Order: sequence, then C-alpha cells, then structure tokens
Amino acid sequence: MEEMSRMKRKKEQLTNIHDDVEEKLEEEVNPSDDSHFPTREDFHEYKKQRTKKVRNPLFTTLAIIFPIIVIGVFFLLIYYTSQEINHNNNQGVYIDKTSSADTDPVPSALVETKNDSSADKADASAEEKKKKEAEKEKQRSKEKAEQKKKEQAGKEKAEREKAAATAAAKKREQQQLALQKQQEEKKRKEAEEKKKQEEKPVRVVQHTVGPEENLYRISMKYYQNRSGEEKIKAYNHLKGNSVYSGQVLNIPLEN
Repeated sequence: MEEMSRMKRKKEQLTNIHDDVEEKLEEEVNPSDDSHFPTREDFHEYKKQRTKKVRNPLFTTLAIIFPIIVIGVFFLLIYYTSQEINHNNNQGVYIDKTSSADTDPVPSALVETKNDSSADKADASAEEKKKKEAEKEKQRSKEKAEQKKKEQAGKEKAEREKAAATAAAKKREQQQLALQKQQEEKKRKEAEEKKKQEEKPVRVVQHTVGPEENLYRISMKYYQNRSGEEKIKAYNHLKGNSVYSGQVLNIPLEN
C-alpha cells in the first residue's frame, strides 16, 4: 500500500510538472506579440527537449539512490552476520543456519572450524589449568611437609634444650649439695677438734716473737711439726700467718 501511494504521489508530481511546462511553453509559443509564430514542428521539438530536461534529473536521482540503498542493505547484512558469528564463537555454541536462504556454506564451514579451534583451545586451557592446580597442590603439600618437619625439629630442639637445662640444674643442685656437705663436714671436724682440745688438759706458754721468727718456726720449736700453726692461730685468734717481732703469743701445750 505504501509503495502504491508513493507511485501515485510521483505520478501526480510528474503530471504537475508537465502541466507547468506546457503552460510555460504556451506562454513562450503564444506571446502577446503576434508578429512571430513558430511552426508546428518547432513547437513539438521544443516540447520534447523541455520534457527531457524535466524528466532526466528525476531518473538520474533514482538511478543513483537505488544502488546506494542496495549496497547499504548488503553491508548491513554482512555486519549483522559477522556480529552474530562472533557472539556464537564467544559463547562456544554453534547454530546451524543451513536452512536459511541467505546462508553460504563457506561461512558455515568457517564457523565450524572456528568453533572446533575454540573448543580445542578451551580443552587445552582446561588441561593446562588442571596441571597448574595439580602443581600448586603438590607445592602446597610440599610446603606443609616442610613446615611439619620444621615444627618437629623445633619441638625436638626445645625438648633437648629443656633436658639440657634440667640436667644443668640438677648438676648445679648436686654441686651445691656436695659443697654444703663439705662445709658441714669441715665444720663438724673443726667442732670435734675444738672439743678435743677443750677436753685435753693444756698448759700455756708465752712466747715472744723474735726478729726472724714466724709461725712455722714457732710450731717446729714447740710441736716439732706444722700442726701447731693452726693451734697457735686458733688459740691467739689470728686471721693470717703473719706475726711481728716482739709480739707475745700464747702457746697451748699438752701435759
């Protein structure tokens, strides 16, 4: 219906143009001045030329516009087809369009080839991804094993250090006990010696230290051995072995 209405409008326009041309021709052919009248052949020739001049631009315009429209439609079809193919390739889905009248077997074959290559690439990427995940899992298990070894080594080291510290503490405690026993034994012996000395009857002799005398000589003089040195120091409350000339010492002697 639209095409019929367009054709009618075009015919009306052409008719109007033709009428206008005829009116102009009549005005030009039939001027007010009756001095010159063209012949019938000149009139028809002039009318044909004017009609051609009026009709040629319209046909030229249509001849230019129609191929442009056809080419534009063709490129639009190619564009939408390529967009649909790219969309199908991205989704990894192949749509069979062989039943359509506009389908070409070459693009369909290319689409199938692209789909196969994309499927192969997807499979290869999936396998590569699985390999990478397996390697990562292996690396994680290895790291966990190393971490466990480190923790075990740390525990063993801590236990060894703790055992060594315990042994050192026990050793120190034993040394302290042994030293304490030695001191107690020494004190006991001193007490026994003092008790013996107190129990034995003694006589005291006063001795004046000479210029070249010392405890050793005094002990050898009165006791004939060095045991008298301790007796003299204990009895006279001497802190060391030094004595001076003229010092008076009390020498305890047994009866």
